Amino acid sequence: MNLLKGLRWPTLLAMLLLAVSCEEDITTIGAGVVGGEPFTANRAEYDVFAYNKKIEAVRTNKLPVYQIGNFNDPIYGKTEASITTQVQLSSANPIFGNYSAAVEETADTDSSTLTIKEEETVNEVTLFIPFLTNPKGDRDLDGVADEYDADPDDANSDTDGDGLTDVQEQSLGTDPLNEDTDGDGTNDAEDAETSPNRFPVKYDLDSIYGNRDIPFNFKVERSTYFLRDLDPNSNFQEAQQYYSSQQFSPDFVSDVLFDGPVEITNVEELIFQEDDPETE
Repeated sequence: MNLLKGLRWPTLLAMLLLAVSCEEDITTIGAGVVGGEPFTANRAEYDVFAYNKKIEAVRTNKLPVYQIGNFNDPIYGKTEASITTQVQLSSANPIFGNYSAAVEETADTDSSTLTIKEEETVNEVTLFIPFLTNPKGDRDLDGVADEYDADPDDANSDTDGDGLTDVQEQSLGTDPLNEDTDGDGTNDAEDAETSPNRFPVKYDLDSIYGNRDIPFNFKVERSTYFLRDLDPNSNFQEAQQYYSSQQFSPDFVSDVLFDGPVEITNVEELIFQEDDPETE
């Protein structure tokens, strides 16, 4: 009982202090700083002049996106863009095929019957220049660009009419724009032997100015200029910088590799490995 009596007085005292503290008027911080009248502000108008200025040079390496071709603007004139690059092998002595050249030289004398002279030959070289694609070109995410999709808002649409929806063909690895992906005469919906993802994809290209259906002349030259990664003027501590004012052609060109008409295509090019039947 004494314990309960001892707790009553602090409790009553706390309630009394709370009641006294709440008797003061509640005020808002900042009250009276702004009166009841609405704000009034002055208004001023100025003429703004904008213009484009042609600069002498811009840095052209280490860019996320590169341009190529000619662009004629009725006001700013003609702009030309070319690319100078160099091929780097994946290693100092890459192996073409299953065996290195050193191993193939011992094919007739070693103890293994599996070692053969593969005699690899480079038949042709393809220069592939990728274009930008429409980042929002597949709204239903079924693997078919909206430009070619029968219903770009429905992943269950069947664009090629083979009985499989576009999203089903995406899962199976068949061509949603071709009812017979492997060309064996059997519809994809009935063909259980179609190898997945072995068809050229059709893309919705973006950022191409002009008529993309008209062939244009394209020139490829062999450059003798070595593009280094590090700048020797910084003791090879900083990246080498190249600018648009630097010209590598014709002073650093040994010969012309290709010079002729080409066409822009939005269909992926597939290159399958070929093997010499004489070295099977």
